[in-house]
Amino acid sequence: MKTEPNIYLIVPALYPNAGGLTKSMFDKANYLSNSFNVEILTTNFQLHFNKIRNDLENSGKLSPSVNVRNIYNDISQRNTKNKIGAKFDFEELLENYDALSVDKGEGRDRVFGWHGTYQNYISYHKGKIHFIDYMDEFDPTVLRKRYIFDQGNLLAMETMVDGKKQQQVIFNRHKNPVLNIWHKDNQPNRIFDMQGEGVFDTAPAKLYKKWFESVIAAEDVVLVDCFFSQVAGYLENIPCATIGFIHSHHDYDGDARFATHFSDFNKFVFLTKLQQEDFKSHNPAVTAKSSVLPHPVLKTVSPGQKEKKIVTMSRLVSNKPVDLSIRAFAKIADSFPDFTYDIYGIGPNKDSLTELIKNLGLQGRVFLKGYVDNPLGKFEKAQLSIMLTKFEGYGLSILESLGMSCPVVTSAVNYGPSELVLDGVNGRLVSNTSIDEIASAITDILKHSSKYQENCLPSISDKSLDAWQLKLLEIISEAINNKETVS
Repeated sequence: MKTEPNIYLIVPALYPNAGGLTKSMFDKANYLSNSFNVEILTTNFQLHFNKIRNDLENSGKLSPSVNVRNIYNDISQRNTKNKIGAKFDFEELLENYDALSVDKGEGRDRVFGWHGTYQNYISYHKGKIHFIDYMDEFDPTVLRKRYIFDQGNLLAMETMVDGKKQQQVIFNRHKNPVLNIWHKDNQPNRIFDMQGEGVFDTAPAKLYKKWFESVIAAEDVVLVDCFFSQVAGYLENIPCATIGFIHSHHDYDGDARFATHFSDFNKFVFLTKLQQEDFKSHNPAVTAKSSVLPHPVLKTVSPGQKEKKIVTMSRLVSNKPVDLSIRAFAKIADSFPDFTYDIYGIGPNKDSLTELIKNLGLQGRVFLKGYVDNPLGKFEKAQLSIMLTKFEGYGLSILESLGMSCPVVTSAVNYGPSELVLDGVNGRLVSNTSIDEIASAITDILKHSSKYQENCLPSISDKSLDAWQLKLLEIISEAINNKETVS
């Protein structure tokens, strides 16, 4: 039997292929669900919400014991308004389906109208309709309207202009509209609430606040990993215990959140001692109710037979200078002709990195591998990893690499890299301004690989899963006590 309190984790959406912040949230939810009722509450509308949730469970990333709720799905399912309305155009489409020209494919149909124009794209998930698109008859590549279904039942309708969402209507299980959401730049900016009788003009923040107040009770505990100021506003009328987990490197002086909304939380958690000390000089009152809880190492492997590979796990974005890693590899490539460099990750810089690899003549040595679902297996086989970054709250991939006895070349920046990597022991700390320095660090580790690999596991021995679990429970208890002291 699970004990009180209920634990809630609030995030905008589920991102199955995201980085350390999302992995950390899943780790907390999975562990706590062994003893508590745990729910993840999401506020963004996601077309593939149920599929994402199911995929996370099936992949083992998220325990089936963790319940995931979305505000729009929740409102749709809970509302009981039942008024008979006019027939939808998609219903007429389905009634006349056999008489239309249809290009049937795997998991989708393309529908051509009476006059032969392409009018609909229908997607299926597990044999049920997932969404129906209505295309512009003058430009069949332009979407003008979409019906979205949840397990075969109508959930939402969206209208588009120039590819941008304009209106979004959420329906209940009786196909009655309960919300009309206006969008600006594809983001909700005005909501007409039709859940009861009549129509009420409201704002997204007010709708979220009302939903949270209907879900979370005073005796519950809320864990927050991002958007602290918004969440603090949503929860201001709920006397629950709140814990904020700070993952990123922040501008404490220029970011108003650190002078205002952080004081609304009962407990704060930093990933490194260095960041806690840095924050202390800016807000000692908040720091007094904080703890340090580094990510745990979930799996370790002793040094073994390694392949002649170097790897990187990184988003392909500007603050992760993968281009410097590639240029550094180019400098040492001739000295280590049997080595290849595999880069795992996705992002907007893929095309420019592909061009860089081509210009350096490294097509047969450096490979952009895309997203990988099992990074630990790649670290286990590699001689070393390169994880350059312009800033970093922690660096979960660095910890995962060290756990696989794979030494790391990373940037000498706050906070995680400088705490996890001991220069000359389990890896090398380098400057992002010197390609020669990065190349020299790579060469050093490859020439002394046994020493570096043997030092990896001892360097993270204090980050065991057992210690992390005990500390997390202690933090939750302290947050509850802090709330009771204030009240």
